Amino acid sequence: LVVNNATSEQRFSQQPYVTGRIPIKHLESNDPVSTRVFIVMELATGGDLQDMIDKLKRPVDDSKARVIFRQVAEGLKYIHNEGVVHRDLKCDNVLLFDDQKVAKLTDFGFARTSYLPPTGQSVLVATTCGTQEYVSPELLSNNPFKPKPSDCWSLGVVLYVMTTRKTPFPLRHQRRRQMTKRYPKNRITNDDCKDLIQKILEPKVSARLTIREILAHKWICDIIVLFTLAGNGVHQRQTRVYTWIGHKNELMDYTARQMDIKLSDWDKRKLKQWGYVLEKKPLSCGSFGSVFKSRYYSVNSETSRAVKVIDMKTVYDGYSDRYLPHELNALFQLKHQFIVKTHHVIPVVNKVFICMQFADSGDLLDAIPTNGMDDNTAKGLFTHICKAVQYIHSQGLPFSIYHQDIQQRDKTFETRFNANTSTDCKDLIRKTLEPDINLRLKIDAILSHRWLSNE
Repeated sequence: LVVNNATSEQRFSQQPYVTGRIPIKHLESNDPVSTRVFIVMELATGGDLQDMIDKLKRPVDDSKARVIFRQVAEGLKYIHNEGVVHRDLKCDNVLLFDDQKVAKLTDFGFARTSYLPPTGQSVLVATTCGTQEYVSPELLSNNPFKPKPSDCWSLGVVLYVMTTRKTPFPLRHQRRRQMTKRYPKNRITNDDCKDLIQKILEPKVSARLTIREILAHKWICDIIVLFTLAGNGVHQRQTRVYTWIGHKNELMDYTARQMDIKLSDWDKRKLKQWGYVLEKKPLSCGSFGSVFKSRYYSVNSETSRAVKVIDMKTVYDGYSDRYLPHELNALFQLKHQFIVKTHHVIPVVNKVFICMQFADSGDLLDAIPTNGMDDNTAKGLFTHICKAVQYIHSQGLPFSIYHQDIQQRDKTFETRFNANTSTDCKDLIRKTLEPDINLRLKIDAILSHRWLSNE
């Protein structure tokens, strides 16, 4: 790419990747040098999404379409959060990596900021750019418009192309067809996917889904096949437990299964296709699944990962349709340095494999000495946990997260303080474990407490 005049130099300097605003894994990195610019990117070994669709000669399967679409939507959500709009989103600008399991956005030639510095006021644009089959009706209106909803429209066209192999609106009378929602819907076989496409390809901007609403849609969240199954045939040690779960004041009594999950040859072959080879024995077993250490093999590297295996035949009634979709939605939406990273979710017949970052130092309970942690170590770890909780609360996820009820109305826990526990630490614990919800500290108040702020 040669930048050889003032106009091209100005346009190039406005591109987000030059200003270094988009350095994440779902977006390509670039390095400009002088007026002759060499853009060096990782090689997309799987080609682009349009190439994949053309070679398939059929629509992309529903499960694969969900994975690719979620990754593209996550990339778009990130750039929108950074105040950048793409303005040329299409299948050709989605690159595929790692045997076509990973999708990334590229080509920010038409990208620009979506606000006016220094006020931060949202900008209206009137520039006609992009690829005509993917552009929104407001772009064709020749009137100024908000660019973020236009990006979402293009994302809906990408999904339509994945599920039908055709664009929804022919170029002749394109805007008239867009405004009257005249496009073939019977080609879309999944009802939830059809509902999502209809809500994105909504000509009225105020009624069109935002990127956050797209990622919260049922078709995106329910990324596993839900089964109604009976029987298990799994050897298990049983312990009777009581826990709060579900709706308010609903106390459920269920049997916690410490499961010795057996992997079939089919499970192993499917995981190997994704690059995972699990160890024979699990690291730990819980009520809803077991966690295995695994080797993960990508094109140029080999790493350790943890794989949580949930056997759908052994979970209690209601878990698969009420709680598991919520958990998976949270895993994909929450991106934070103090939250364990989720790499893949792989449904295989009666099991779901959740592939995560491997914790080489174990869990917190294993790390606590018999006489308790020293004050400084506890303070550092607790701060990290609080920042993760604060981040979760700030995301406004479209579902509730239920926790075990820890109310201690008589406050008998105070008799169990370690002799070395500092006064400030005791004060924070008392205020955090306050049974009166109106008096209990909120997460921001916890992080500003003097025990954590007195470094």
